[in-house]
Amino acid sequence: MRNWLGQDITTGTLVYRGARRGDTSEYKIGRVLDDSKMRVHWLLSTGRGVTNRVNDNWEVVRDLKVSNMDSKGNPSLDSLVVLPQDVNDRVEDALSAIEQWKQGQITGEALKSTLETLDFA
Repeated sequence: MRNWLGQDITTGTLVYRGARRGDTSEYKIGRVLDDSKMRVHWLLSTGRGVTNRVNDNWEVVRDLKVSNMDSKGNPSLDSLVVLPQDVNDRVEDALSAIEQWKQGQITGEALKSTLETLDFA
């Protein structure tokens, strides 16, 4: 299926979605489970932004969150965007590291270091 940008979205595609959630915004990355129903398994999201004052400038700091693995949804096709290949590659590497951490193959510090290297922290 094609979204309004003309991007092909099929089963297995990593997609991005940004949306309003109450008084803040939510950003998610997920994998399409079923393109006929546009069922998405959400894998990563940002936490609520925290605003910090740094050198008289305000910056929003967001925390990368690993979503509950039961987090699934049926967003509209046109609310999804296919990730550019360079971002897709970084997300796949991050998901691999997260899986290794969940299986006890790497420590939390090693995971944090990997995510920082991939510019996710």
